[in-house]
Amino acid sequence: MSENKLYQVAMIDTFSNVQEIYQFLSQKAATTAPEKVSQQLKERVDLGSIMVAEKVALPHIESPDILTSQVLLVKLQQTFDWEKQGDVAFVIAILLKENEAVEIKKRIALFIRKLADDEFVENLLAANHIKQITEIVGEI
Repeated sequence: MSENKLYQVAMIDTFSNVQEIYQFLSQKAATTAPEKVSQQLKERVDLGSIMVAEKVALPHIESPDILTSQVLLVKLQQTFDWEKQGDVAFVIAILLKENEAVEIKKRIALFIRKLADDEFVENLLAANHIKQITEIVGEI
């Protein structure tokens, strides 16, 4: 896992199910209650689609159980079906602590707007190393 305070990047061979992703994300989150964060991610995803681009999932929560806001970028080496929402090759989890500072919210909003740029998303999907992803994100 590579990190840049707000952004953390990981490459994973594969997950066999969505619950493993929730557990992974909640274990990487800055929290004292990973089980709660995992459950909150599941509950948020149950509300509706989290697909923001082809093969890109964006699970996100704002929670009092998050101690430090983070954007976790996880490149999967093998795609898998995210509970009938489509094949996923890249997971971008936004974990926002309650009452986060406006400056951090602005940085995250800028990142989210970049996800509307097809070239940006294609570069993330094509990246084969943590360093490449970190460089792509570092340009924001």
